[in-house]
Amino acid sequence: MNGQPRAYKIASVQATKELEQLFTDATQILENKLDNVMKIFKRRDANFYNGYIAAREVVDN
Repeated sequence: MNGQPRAYKIASVQATKELEQLFTDATQILENKLDNVMKIFKRRDANFYNGYIAAREVVDN
């Protein structure tokens, strides 16, 4: 039991740092790849494209 709370705190900090990097990686994939692929649909299927753009909008509550 001794030292366990500290170990959990360290693990939590490490996991948070990993999450930050994973979110950064995911954002880069969306911006650099998927957003460009979706431009194909801008004319072919405007409703689909507009739905994608709306879904990509970050809503901060």
